[in-house]
Amino acid sequence: MSTEDLLELIREYPLPEGWYARLPANYCTKFETGIYEEQVKSGYRLPLHRFALRFFEHYRMALGQLVPNGWRKLRGLIYLVQTSGYKPDATDFMRVFFEICFVKGVANCSG
Repeated sequence: MSTEDLLELIREYPLPEGWYARLPANYCTKFETGIYEEQVKSGYRLPLHRFALRFFEHYRMALGQLVPNGWRKLRGLIYLVQTSGYKPDATDFMRVFFEICFVKGVANCSG
């Protein structure tokens, strides 16, 4: 990714005030996290929704460990929560994820 590509991505998916993006390096500082372009395109937004934070804490996952299709499903569940008033727990994501895979008849639900 070039600097121009990063600027284009930020124009398309703006960051909240006070947040910044930079090109990848070999490290992240204590207050940074690395994310992939595809994560942004599939629904990753800052700041993270409270439910997403609980999800990552519950499964002890880093943000980069959820594949782009997983971000889409997580965003979909968050949307359902926001529009229905339902109060899910972190395990609801996995139930929804595997039910969708089962209904579609997908043998490999890794993304």
